[in-house]
Amino acid sequence: MTRFTRARTALVLAACLLLAQGAVVTLLGTSTPGPVLSDLIEVAVAGLAMFHCSRASGRSTGLARSFWALAATTFTIAFVDFSLMVWSEFFPGSVGLQWVGNMLGCFWFFPLALGMFLDPERETEGLDLLVAVDFVQAAVFCVAAYLYFFYIPKSSAASQLFNGTSGASTSAMMERPRRRIRGRVSVIVTPNR
Repeated sequence: MTRFTRARTALVLAACLLLAQGAVVTLLGTSTPGPVLSDLIEVAVAGLAMFHCSRASGRSTGLARSFWALAATTFTIAFVDFSLMVWSEFFPGSVGLQWVGNMLGCFWFFPLALGMFLDPERETEGLDLLVAVDFVQAAVFCVAAYLYFFYIPKSSAASQLFNGTSGASTSAMMERPRRRIRGRVSVIVTPNR
């Protein structure tokens, strides 16, 4: 099978999955088999993208290899997330897996967004320590944002503590810059005589 034939086969398969998704959404909507079929199609699309991105990464070198590896990682996370969604539809009692799936659903795009940190002038074949540290910092920030905005406010005891300290800490953090700004504005606005 030639490279062109494989690419054409992949495009036809992707188009068929897209048409199937449109048909499921249009014809079945939210009725009983619709969401499960839609999730299964999403698993197939993410698996197809994961497979082809990893193959493209294997064929590429330098910056392109890093980009395709990040894209393959992105679609692998999406594949796991969509698979967990299908699992939770068949076995709804697994709360821990739903939490993991929810977290993955928020951040499946994250590795591809790290493509912005790739530097074409510093092409390395192996793992670049600076890019790895950037990745870890961005991941910690995203998980903290997820916990701050979605997870902590949902729990009742943590919500009371969160809301009580949030206002106090925010007002304390904002008071010092406000004082500095007032002083600078008064100096800037006051005319020299």
